[in-house]
Amino acid sequence: MENKLNFRNVRRSETWRADRAAANTRAAFRFCLDLLASSVLGRPGKVSVSRIERIDWAKR
Repeated sequence: MENKLNFRNVRRSETWRADRAAANTRAAFRFCLDLLASSVLGRPGKVSVSRIERIDWAKR
């Protein structure tokens, strides 16, 4: 019984981690697409300077 509960919790945490990773990947991909579109079109799209600065600060 205890084993089953433990296994279920492990599975849940793994799927949660996978979901977060997928969400992060999608967000990064969308950000790159926005950046590319804004540079190609010569006008800012959804990407704002504040968002880029925030990413810059997160790297430090």
